Amino acid sequence: MHFQAHASGFLTSIPNLSLLKVWNIQPRELSEHGQDVLKVLEQPDATIKSDYHRLAWTGQAILEFQDLLQIILPESGPFLHINYLFFQSLDTLRQAVLTGVNGQTHASLAILRSALENFVYHYWWRNVLLKERTFEAYYAWLRGGTPKIKVPPFARVIADTFARLDLPRDAIDLDAFKALYAQLCAYVHKPLLAESLTTIRGGNIPGVSYDETIYWLGLMNRTQRALLDVGIGHAPQALFPIEIHRKFGFSTPVGALFDHSNFIPVREALGADLILNYQKHYETRNPPGDTLRWAASHRDLSDDEILNSWTGREPDDADKPFSLRVFHRCTQQKAETRAELFVFSNADIDHSFDWGTNEGIITLKHNRPV
Repeated sequence: MHFQAHASGFLTSIPNLSLLKVWNIQPRELSEHGQDVLKVLEQPDATIKSDYHRLAWTGQAILEFQDLLQIILPESGPFLHINYLFFQSLDTLRQAVLTGVNGQTHASLAILRSALENFVYHYWWRNVLLKERTFEAYYAWLRGGTPKIKVPPFARVIADTFARLDLPRDAIDLDAFKALYAQLCAYVHKPLLAESLTTIRGGNIPGVSYDETIYWLGLMNRTQRALLDVGIGHAPQALFPIEIHRKFGFSTPVGALFDHSNFIPVREALGADLILNYQKHYETRNPPGDTLRWAASHRDLSDDEILNSWTGREPDDADKPFSLRVFHRCTQQKAETRAELFVFSNADIDHSFDWGTNEGIITLKHNRPV
């Protein structure tokens, strides 16, 4: 088995972030039709540019939540697959983007429903398992068995998930989320006449349809924003970035905090006004109060203490400013941690790691024992 993971680090916002960069889509994955669709999406038209900008940044913001994934330990039994559904959601979301750009809009929206389901199930199961001594029920469900815990219909899973959230006024609510899910279900079952892509593009002539592309862009944006709201609702510390390295060096607590690089995509996805509204909503609540106070209780480390805590592969940056040297190492550490979590979530066997780098992408190779 071979895995790769990449982490994009941000010192500031990028004016023209592309979907290809966000989802690490290679040129060979794009069809000729896909290249034409990208020309439509990336044209300077103000409306399209704004929507495309939001789609790229919201996708990037969702990817940042990999750094808030925790490994929950049961009293006994297996546990490494606790984040399997989250990574399934990311993988499926990437496929929804790729198929949509390549012109398979109906398939893209059907796949998008699966991404939403996996995302919600991830948080639902985490809440359920916090009360369990073992994860036997979860593993039975993952392997197609009959879990001892009754898994309700997905409509109830959505309702249970939202019941545990304390979302801001401007976030998606339960009714809007259910309506969004029902719209995505149409492309798995039967779209209404008005939802038919033939109706939307005004015929069945092959080629790039502006109206179909705009429809896809809008539904993708609504879905990604809904997922981002759910992620924030479960981990609102994402709205309050700190200098993690100043408090912990490179012995960072896994799955606990966002730094400023993580936060930039969230800010770009929501916009300045909504970010302030979301922060105001959560600033006196818990979570994230206890987590942020715990981080603040640690003393500030000196520059030397921070750099001396690094035990990984040394980047060739000795001549660079301290802030850039820290940024390089933080980004490298994120990529490595994400790769490890992905491997843990997708295999049942022991792992050996062979690290390599290629154009900033850290590749993890895993060989099955004989």
